[in-house]
Amino acid sequence: MLKKLYTKSKTIIAAAAVAAFIISISYAQTSLESIRTLVFSWRIREAGKAMAEINNIPPGLRALYDFYDGNYSDAYDNFKKSPESYPELYHIVKDLKSLRENFELTESKYFKIYATGKDRVLALYAGDILDKAAENLEKYFNYKPQYKKVILEIYPDRESFQTASTLTDKHMKASGAVGICKFNRLMVSSPAVLKFGYGWPNTITHEYVHYVIGKITGLMNMPLWLNEGLARHLEETWKKPVSSFTPDEFNRLYLNRVDDGWVPLEKMKYGMPNLDDRDEVSLAFAQVHSMAGYMIDIYSFKTISNLLNGLLDKSPEESFKEFLKLSQAEFYKNWQEYIRKKEINYTPGAAPANYAFKDDPVSAVSEWVSQTAATDIYLARKFMDRKKYRLAEKKYRDALAKDPGNSVILTRLAKAEEKNGKTATAKEHFLKAAQNNPNYAPPYKYLGILYFNGEDYLAAERFMKKYIYIQPFDPEAHEYLKNIYGRIDKPDEFDMEDLKRREIRALEIISES
Repeated sequence: MLKKLYTKSKTIIAAAAVAAFIISISYAQTSLESIRTLVFSWRIREAGKAMAEINNIPPGLRALYDFYDGNYSDAYDNFKKSPESYPELYHIVKDLKSLRENFELTESKYFKIYATGKDRVLALYAGDILDKAAENLEKYFNYKPQYKKVILEIYPDRESFQTASTLTDKHMKASGAVGICKFNRLMVSSPAVLKFGYGWPNTITHEYVHYVIGKITGLMNMPLWLNEGLARHLEETWKKPVSSFTPDEFNRLYLNRVDDGWVPLEKMKYGMPNLDDRDEVSLAFAQVHSMAGYMIDIYSFKTISNLLNGLLDKSPEESFKEFLKLSQAEFYKNWQEYIRKKEINYTPGAAPANYAFKDDPVSAVSEWVSQTAATDIYLARKFMDRKKYRLAEKKYRDALAKDPGNSVILTRLAKAEEKNGKTATAKEHFLKAAQNNPNYAPPYKYLGILYFNGEDYLAAERFMKKYIYIQPFDPEAHEYLKNIYGRIDKPDEFDMEDLKRREIRALEIISES
């Protein structure tokens, strides 16, 4: 009897041990899966704490954590031990580790900025821009970086940006994508990648808004249209509360509201770079920008922030109904009714940003000017070369009559008028050109020079900075800013000597590269 009881107790103990072993394996697997989820949701600090409580973390998972934490060297070392765990990321990390070795690090209050070559000029400004954006956005979302600085990487060419972002040539050409928030960091391509540059301060802030939204929502349940709409609406928070609509956006809203010619929200769910072409992308951004603005007007930012926080563990429909008291479809219908009735001004000549690559065989005329005006521009240019400025002015006016409001023509007409001594008229046309196409850089530089020559140094600074915020590698613009900072004073706001030194450093970087 005792032998039977002993044997039975041994069996029970063994069974309990097996059960405990199975439970421990199951718990470990669950814990590892939870860590993966935390990493993919950009909750890196929580993932790190969870990893510290578990022994023998698989090298693939540790590599994943290191990669999202921005530590490419350790990520690569761990991926080498388990390359089959995340094969696509393994190859990306291998390339990024090599690229990182050539980057120079600049740190601000909240950001770590990696750049190389002449892109180091951007780093001179980007820290201040992003720090200001982070502090302003905290007022809306009650979030700012606390435990680790946010990474911004500026890639010097198309190939390196595509490697880091996983975007393709097709994505970049179709959508004009020059920035992305992915893998728990901000990534942009150098303005030098594009023939006409791009508004990089708005772009880096736009991507930071995506970063904040990702941190709040955990990414999994965030409707892409709202993500993009809020990012577009708040991308100018580095300089003012909310962004303004461009004339091109107003034109698209004006033309499409009559017959509801909108991009379906369902079509946007895989990202703007996956839309058909740049025209559709431009319409989609105008659309979601307006929708986000409408939501902000109707509801408080606190309500929107609660909606985003709700998305951490609720579906979009659940969060919309709880905080907005209606479904996404109902909100969309309400916005369509609103935009149909809204007074919108149409601007002849308004144009979108252009994302032609640096090596594309195009010009400002071929990209922005109608064919009917091109011959007049050709003749006007010939007259300008021969210093026959009155004839040039006449031909530019002929071109403008065929393509009213065109910023390229207005800019060239203003240059001819300036040569003819019509400074006041030239200034008006430069201003009109900048207003109609705020992404076209030349008018800002010419205005900066005009105001500098007129000794209005504050206005000269404002326009020259707008110019370098699109074309940052022009040494003449930095030379003007250096001289401006030797002539103006902004008590209790900026140290002019510091700003002057920044421009001197920018000139050094450009000359070195």
